[in-house]
Amino acid sequence: MVELSSAAKAAIRTTSAVKDFATVAKEARATMDDWYAKAGEKDSPSMVGAKVQEMFSSLDRRSLYAIKSNEGGKFSALEQDRARTEMMTRLSNDTGMADLGKIDFKSNSIIYKKAVTYLDNVSAEEKTSFEWAKDRAVLQSDYEATSRAAGEEPEKLDSPNPLVKLLKAAVDSLTDLGDPSKQVEDMPLYKQAQALFASQQAGGAATVDVKA
Repeated sequence: MVELSSAAKAAIRTTSAVKDFATVAKEARATMDDWYAKAGEKDSPSMVGAKVQEMFSSLDRRSLYAIKSNEGGKFSALEQDRARTEMMTRLSNDTGMADLGKIDFKSNSIIYKKAVTYLDNVSAEEKTSFEWAKDRAVLQSDYEATSRAAGEEPEKLDSPNPLVKLLKAAVDSLTDLGDPSKQVEDMPLYKQAQALFASQQAGGAATVDVKA
């Protein structure tokens, strides 16, 4: 069983977990405006000040996702991008993904497994996004591939999420195809996943038969 470090758990931990998402977004907006005022900085094209970076680093992942997803239409495109970058940086730093490619297959597989565990522990709101499902599927596939390359049978890390299952099947179908000119977005199963997500967003069925 892969355990995340204390730092990783702190990065994921949602101190805003008991609040509804709209409140999380409202409080994130207020926190950011307060930081801007104290630092004498604005939501500008640069946003490179140390105080602004400290501000994003101080927010929990659920608050960052509220910004990234523009919950309530309260955040600028630049703020959304900075929140996305902060989320990606934390994932990389807390799981060791920055070291991928520099180490052996066994070590890579451990890192990928940590990343899967990390994504499994994010907020319920983030798990409704297509991006989360795709990342979760790709990381599981990478974990399985590096485990086998290391001569080990990968553990079953299958997600109960139907969108993840379909996207994972799409990634696997691309691997099986072995055509370097193709991308996962070209796979029929990926297009099915897009249709499923659209249906979910419209309040439709959340299940799918990946063998269909």
